[in-house]
Amino acid sequence: MPDAALADARLSPGFLAARLGVSRRRLYQACAAEIGPVAGYIRSRRLETARELLGSPELAGHTVAEVAADVGFPDDAHFNRLFAGEYGVPPGRYRAIALGS
Repeated sequence: MPDAALADARLSPGFLAARLGVSRRRLYQACAAEIGPVAGYIRSRRLETARELLGSPELAGHTVAEVAADVGFPDDAHFNRLFAGEYGVPPGRYRAIALGS
C-alpha cells in the first residue's frame, strides 16, 4: 500500500472494498493469509510511518499532531494512545529520544 494512501482518513476496510469493487468479506478473505485483519494492517502501517516521520530530523519542526494527521490520524489523543501502546512511549517522548533531544 503506498504511504500516500495512508493519509486519507477515509481509508478503512469498507472504503477499500468499495474502491476495489469487492465486498468486505471478499477483501478480508483475500488479505487474511498475507496481512491479517485489514483494519489492523492499516493502523500498523500508519503507526510505522508516523514513527519513521517522528524520528526524522527533517520533520523536527512539525508537531506531533501534524505528523499524526499526515498519516491519517486526525484525532491526536487517539493517536497518542495507539502510539504509546505500540511502542511503549508517547510519540513526543519517542521523538525526543530518536532525535537525541
